[in-house]
Amino acid sequence: MTDELSSEESAFLDLIAKDVDQHPERLIPFTQKILDLFREFIGGIDELDLDAPFDPNDE
Repeated sequence: MTDELSSEESAFLDLIAKDVDQHPERLIPFTQKILDLFREFIGGIDELDLDAPFDPNDE
């Protein structure tokens, strides 16, 4: 993995930085409640293989 960003990645991060600078009120803290909601949402998933094919039986 390289430490250098592509021009697309750099442009995306610049867009986010500009938005944060212009609208800091949109930021919300990452609280324990939000973490608990994420954990509830993902259930017992410990690992995800992004290269695995989709299961046609899943919705």
